[in-house]
Amino acid sequence: MKPPFGLCHEVFATVGLQPIVRRTWALQGQRPQALHRPIYQWLYTYGFVHPNTGESCFFILPRVNTKVMQIALNTFVQQVNPDKAKLIILLLDQAGRQLHSPLRYPGRCNSLSHPPLYPTT
Repeated sequence: MKPPFGLCHEVFATVGLQPIVRRTWALQGQRPQALHRPIYQWLYTYGFVHPNTGESCFFILPRVNTKVMQIALNTFVQQVNPDKAKLIILLLDQAGRQLHSPLRYPGRCNSLSHPPLYPTT
């Protein structure tokens, strides 16, 4: 029998593309110039992990803010608890995307926050 609640931890990471420096030719005794145009493209992964079972749910989204966090949270709860039979407790860090404007926790979903300056390792 599965327990009627689940504890999940929210994880956040940044994935980006850095400019590539290429080889170039130069006359002997002169410093070579490798011209490049830095172009940055960023994506952010939002992840929810069950610490006991290791089950996880990840979303790749274009921004980090409260609005996008709300979308990830709503989608996560729909996937994990569609019939709203479980109580889901999310363990969140105190990042700005969760503090500036309050998140609305859908269904039977609540949150707990780490204390400030909580070690992550």
